[in-house]
Amino acid sequence: MYKTKGLLIGAILLTLVLIPGLACGAKPAQEPAEVPSKPPTGETLPAPTEITTADNYTTYTDEARVFSISYPADWEADFSLIQGLEQNAKDALNKLKSGQPLEDSTMVFLCGHRTKTAFEPNMNVSVVPIVSKTATYDQIIAEELQSQAKIYQDFQETFRLETTVDGRKAVISEWEGTPEKTRLHFLQLYTVKDRTVWIITCISLASDFSQWQNDFNTIVRSLRIYY
Repeated sequence: MYKTKGLLIGAILLTLVLIPGLACGAKPAQEPAEVPSKPPTGETLPAPTEITTADNYTTYTDEARVFSISYPADWEADFSLIQGLEQNAKDALNKLKSGQPLEDSTMVFLCGHRTKTAFEPNMNVSVVPIVSKTATYDQIIAEELQSQAKIYQDFQETFRLETTVDGRKAVISEWEGTPEKTRLHFLQLYTVKDRTVWIITCISLASDFSQWQNDFNTIVRSLRIYY
C-alpha cells in the first residue's frame, strides 16, 4: 500500500480552515468515510483558464525556482501565519531542486483573501514524499484522498476529474467536510513529479464556493513545476 513519510496531507489541511490565524482543530472521525469508487461527475468544472498579463492575478515563484502558482491579485501570501513555515518550505524546495529525497510532507506556500478575522477563502501548496517504489499513480492519488476521509467524518466527494496540468497527469477533486461547526468546500489538485506528490488545496465556506469556483479552477491549473 502506498504510504507517505511524516504527516498526512490531511493533517496539514487542519491548519488552513477559515478562522483567525488559519488555525483550528478538527476531531478525527471514529469511522472514516470512504472515497467513492466512482465519484459523481455532475456538471463539468469551468474550462481551463490561461492567465495573461492583463488578468487580475499575481504569480508567485519560489526563490529556488522550483515551482510557480498564480492567485487573485487581491489575495495575500503570509508565511508568518504558521511558525517555521517559510524556512521549512525553503529547505524542502532546495532538496527537490538538488534531487535529494523529501523526509516529510511540507507546505511550501499559502495565501488567501484577508478579511477582518481570517483568510477566507485560502489556498495552500504542499509536497508529499512517496515512499513506496511500487505504488501506481492511481494508488497514490487514492491514498491521498482517503486521508481526507479519515479526518472529516462527513467527508463527501462530489466531483473528480482526470486531466492534464503543466503536461502532467493530474486529478482535480471537489469535496466537502465540517471541522467543528463550519461546513467547508475544498477543491484540490493532485499531480506527481518524480517521487513527490504535489497538492494544491483551495478552501472556502461551502455557502460561498460558487463565488470562488472560477478562481479556484484557475489557481489549481496554474501550477508550474520547473525542476
